[in-house]
Amino acid sequence: MAILLSELEAESLTIQAGLLCDVLRKKFVKENELEKCVSPELFKFIQKLSEYEGKPLNLPQDEQVVLVHIAEWLHNMRTIEFMEEER
Repeated sequence: MAILLSELEAESLTIQAGLLCDVLRKKFVKENELEKCVSPELFKFIQKLSEYEGKPLNLPQDEQVVLVHIAEWLHNMRTIEFMEEER
């Protein structure tokens, strides 16, 4: 994700969010724990990303959030043979 986003010349915050895009959705960490570990801007960005999980037709107007979602989908398609069949 980070390489793909950097190739697209994404902002630093967007690249960081791309690296952490799954932490809340997959419940790797609780929101309050994540909030303590990252900047307020990054935390808000990650929250936005998790709000739109699985809703590709309802993407937000925030271009950077859309960019991370597109990069995530592209990354998933490139690595689909390693994903669980259900997903």
